[in-house]
Amino acid sequence: MFYLTIKMMQSLDGFIAQTQNDDLSWGSSADKQLYKKVSTEYGTVIVGKNTYLQMPKIAFKNRNTLVIVRNLEDKWIKDILKNNTICEFENIKYCIVSNITFIESKPMLIVKYLESLGKDKAMLVGGGIINNLFLQAGLVSELQITMAPKIFGTGIAIFGYQNLNLNLELKSFNKISDNELVLYYRVLTN
Repeated sequence: MFYLTIKMMQSLDGFIAQTQNDDLSWGSSADKQLYKKVSTEYGTVIVGKNTYLQMPKIAFKNRNTLVIVRNLEDKWIKDILKNNTICEFENIKYCIVSNITFIESKPMLIVKYLESLGKDKAMLVGGGIINNLFLQAGLVSELQITMAPKIFGTGIAIFGYQNLNLNLELKSFNKISDNELVLYYRVLTN
């Protein structure tokens, strides 16, 4: 069975960014170190386009990264792909540039693609819409949520804005700095 973990840092009021262009500099060094450790252990990271564009590229170094896009023909991505070939695997379109795979597909097919590569786990790093899609599809096994000592009032919601009704079980928690906790939840099947 494929094991998918959402690893995110959020404000106390549930936002992972203040705006679409948030550079995420408000994040702590303790959480960045945790991200580095966990994502390296998992080896595979899944992100949406906006998260990919906002995160520093060092966050993807030494990891297989899948960037979910709506359309591989969009102008912003054509500049990145340059002359690389767009490939297909069972109704999935993708293009690999170094260790980054730009992929145009639905969550269930993305997991199937990763399994075809011999992968049995991945870390989902958002954004909110992507987190929501994978949760709705019933593909998420675990949540690792760092609670940052921030309140934004508005912003990008950690799980998007579509309705979800999931039950969770708190597995553990860990204090990673004077002001931050990481909460580890298991997603229960409904």
